[in-house]
Amino acid sequence: MLMSRIGIFTGDFRFYHEVIAIAKEWGLPFLSIDPMETIPTDVPVIVSTSDDYKIDPSQIFIDDPYRALRTALPRLIDQISFKRIVIGIDPGPKPGIAIVCDDILTEALEIPELKLLEAYLVKVLSDYPYGSYSIRLGNGDKPNRLRISDMLKRNGLYFSVVDESNTTIFRHRPQNNAIAAAVIGLARHRIEVSYGKKHENFLDSRFVTIRNSI
Repeated sequence: MLMSRIGIFTGDFRFYHEVIAIAKEWGLPFLSIDPMETIPTDVPVIVSTSDDYKIDPSQIFIDDPYRALRTALPRLIDQISFKRIVIGIDPGPKPGIAIVCDDILTEALEIPELKLLEAYLVKVLSDYPYGSYSIRLGNGDKPNRLRISDMLKRNGLYFSVVDESNTTIFRHRPQNNAIAAAVIGLARHRIEVSYGKKHENFLDSRFVTIRNSI
């Protein structure tokens, strides 16, 4: 069975290269579409800008590269939108954040500065297609947790504070805050984790991610 790929068809040079950069960062398979050729059956969605012309019913026209890819994600698993997204946040000066869509981890990263978390979170909630959302904020690092709580309240976002014990797997790993956020977001599916192969992708090997779902 072929892995689903995101098609890219656009005359916008900037959009094209930004979509590819994000797709590579997220580990998503993609294909540049030639309108003169038959679109492969493993391409369920094509992203384009509002200035591009229509070549296929699966095409979505969105000018923002992040929003275009986030809108395309459910198409990779044969859905138009996700039923529910859960956002896990590991509080700290460099908070971890993870996006879980219908129990599938789609994003997990560390925000370099706490002040950048608000813009990122608001954009995530506006970009993804979903029916409902919930936010799970870890109960550690009280000073930063309270700052994040105030930010969520200021934006009118519903959230719950959850136990984050045993979510820190490796204290000095670069991805640790992102991993902790993923464990918080997937609290119903928490598992014992250990790091194995030297070069394995920890998130893909320990969680159900969008990359290993398509």
